[in-house]
Amino acid sequence: MTIALSSVEAEYMALSDATRETLYVYNLLSEFFPVATPVPINIDNKGAGFIAENNINNKMTKHIDVRYHFVRYYICNKLIELFYVPTAENVSDIFTKALSPDVFKKLSKVLLKCE
Repeated sequence: MTIALSSVEAEYMALSDATRETLYVYNLLSEFFPVATPVPINIDNKGAGFIAENNINNKMTKHIDVRYHFVRYYICNKLIELFYVPTAENVSDIFTKALSPDVFKKLSKVLLKCE
């Protein structure tokens, strides 16, 4: 178990886990038919995306465990690609955050595919 010291670090760890899961599904599916690359992964934290896409090691990132940095390899080799999704468009936020009524209605329509 690792304890994150910031929300950026927690999101970066989550991105690492999402990348592992994505690679598992990619490898499984590629056994049966060709899979298009890069595989998109949506993120909702610009800081975590910046750390993943740029090989930076400074006082803010040097304590992050090396096992989380493998995501950089797959971004550089164009197997995955990160896409930022702002809160106003992030459907998963309906389950995790307190939203204004307008945003809640918008996201629930998208989630339920009722437009």
